[in-house]
Amino acid sequence: HLPEWFDGAASSEGATPIVVDSSTAVSDRSVALTPAGRITGTVRSSEVPNPVIEGLQVRLVKIGSPGSAAKPTSAGGQYRFELLTAGTYQLWFRDLASGQWISEWYGDVATQAESTSIELAIGQQTVIDEQISPVAPPPAPDSGSVSGTVTDPTSGNPLAGVQVRLYKDPYTGSASTTTDANGQYSFTR
Repeated sequence: HLPEWFDGAASSEGATPIVVDSSTAVSDRSVALTPAGRITGTVRSSEVPNPVIEGLQVRLVKIGSPGSAAKPTSAGGQYRFELLTAGTYQLWFRDLASGQWISEWYGDVATQAESTSIELAIGQQTVIDEQISPVAPPPAPDSGSVSGTVTDPTSGNPLAGVQVRLYKDPYTGSASTTTDANGQYSFTR
């Protein structure tokens, strides 16, 4: 249930005072608390076998209200926001530490404006599970080197002046060089 001051007030300034002195008995001050809402869920990788993601920040924004709240996902990939009032909410899933995951808003979108809104009624319990994509690995390096020595198979002596050709898979191009006096060659790209 949501916390509140006597007589349904949101703050002490708006609360109805109850005066108690030694000559007055106070009774019939019952209250009905408003049930609180809750948004919970589990965050997983979008790649099979969809492991849970620990330590991801989940940020909750209530539309029309200042500020937001943030919780990290647990070892089981779970998050929980409790004591929520009715309203419209948005969730932002953010990788602030590892750099392994692409941050996104609920609905698999990049911006808050595109985010899927969550309408929460009084006391409603909602489960929002999310799958986050990993950051793509960097492309393979476009540079490298190949070197070696060409030798006579019988004597084992190095062979000078031998052409060595390096082919690019799938044979879309090649480069060539000639071994030096020590039978050595080298390609660098």
